[in-house]
Amino acid sequence: MLPATECINNEVLTLGYILRNGHFGNSVAKGELIASIMDGKIKPVGRIGGQIQDIILQKSDSAAFWKKTRFIAEGKTFSPAEAATHLHCDPTILGALIKEGSLQAIQVPAGIRLTEKSVMEFGTKFVSVAKLAKKIGTSSRKLQRELLKRDIQFTKYERGYGKSDQAFVSAMDEARLDEIFQTMRSAPQIPVRPSAITALKQFLTNLKETGAPLPRRGGKPNKRAIAKACGFDRNMLYTNFEAVKLLNLYDTED
Repeated sequence: MLPATECINNEVLTLGYILRNGHFGNSVAKGELIASIMDGKIKPVGRIGGQIQDIILQKSDSAAFWKKTRFIAEGKTFSPAEAATHLHCDPTILGALIKEGSLQAIQVPAGIRLTEKSVMEFGTKFVSVAKLAKKIGTSSRKLQRELLKRDIQFTKYERGYGKSDQAFVSAMDEARLDEIFQTMRSAPQIPVRPSAITALKQFLTNLKETGAPLPRRGGKPNKRAIAKACGFDRNMLYTNFEAVKLLNLYDTED
């Protein structure tokens, strides 16, 4: 837990704490942070004392500044998480993209970073099928089946952890992809079948409103005819408590 003089709440920290605890790895970055505060580019939210180290900053502001500074300081590179977000893919497939040469990585003390150039180039050449599926409101697997029907090739990468593979399709097929989108959007929707109880309620309501008699046989409700009209098995009218109750009540009132 941070001292009260360092952490005001879970959203703010003092400048002194930020500079002392490894948020900025070199003196140049630290100097740029202080300069940005002095220039008004980063606005403090208060102070706990009269020293510069006592300036209070939003954690989010310092994190955003560090992200930008690190991007430039480390050769305009992305962290694996940032690259995965840009490409709309799972970070677990980045290793395969690096291995095949589609992405370029550099080693840094904290791990690896991916070059902006390679991430951007890959993003202009290939599109995540998951991203496209989300765009048109369908599943990735369903979209992949549509691609196969039209002989549109895509490459799949193993995600690991038992998750399904992730696919990318060439951006050069954009025109053909638009055709698929239009087809899938305009496809007739299969009507959702109402539940048995809903169907029975609607059936009985219609009888009441139109004045039509309840189907009967030998003076008793004809459960075979009622079930057929409602579109479910007649056993529902023997085994489902709510269905039996609804029919008996209507029978009594009829």
